[in-house]
Amino acid sequence: MTEQEMREWLDLGLKFHGHLCGGLPLGFRVGVAALEKLGVAREPDYDLAALVETGENHFAGCWADGIMLATGCTYGKGLIYKLFWGKFALTLIDKRTSRAIRVSVRPEVLEAALKAPFLNQRRAGVPPSKIAEEIARPMFERLITIPDDELLVLGEPFEFAWQPPAGTFDVMRCESCGELTVVRHMRVGPGGQRVCVGCAQSPFDYPRELALTRGPEFCQWPTPPKR
Repeated sequence: MTEQEMREWLDLGLKFHGHLCGGLPLGFRVGVAALEKLGVAREPDYDLAALVETGENHFAGCWADGIMLATGCTYGKGLIYKLFWGKFALTLIDKRTSRAIRVSVRPEVLEAALKAPFLNQRRAGVPPSKIAEEIARPMFERLITIPDDELLVLGEPFEFAWQPPAGTFDVMRCESCGELTVVRHMRVGPGGQRVCVGCAQSPFDYPRELALTRGPEFCQWPTPPKR
């Protein structure tokens, strides 16, 4: 991908993402590198999946939007999963060939970013959209132009067989609230009625890592080998 093509995609991503920061181009670079190393194109349908090792409420979490932008593994298509490991790495899986690639960010890049004026502003509690462009832009530009070998650690492709449940069109109304619910997410209520998760119990009874809206049977995704 040329720098001009990258900038065009990132212009689109910024409109969606909402603010200028380093996380968006960082994730985009990781996603593009994973696609190229695996030898696949951006996903228009459902044949790729992205396992993102970051968690929540820490710096550079915005990079997941960059990964979605680059790979086409979007939340709406159910192709991106957070592993909540607190690490800055992506495993991209090609479900057609059962091959995967893991790409991580070099520690020195992240350590340098943590010393940047933009992150100092964030530590002080300034929302990213309120940080002056002359402070945010240098990090953004640096992460566009830094060579791959200075930015990333690219693993080699490895076998990773994973076939999540097939798509379904089976739905029914919850017998408690009446809202339409996908059948395999239904639960059996205390009186034997078929109810949604929300009526069966609070969804917050599930651990956060289980991606609450998916239900426990969808949360047993495989994790990539430790590196």
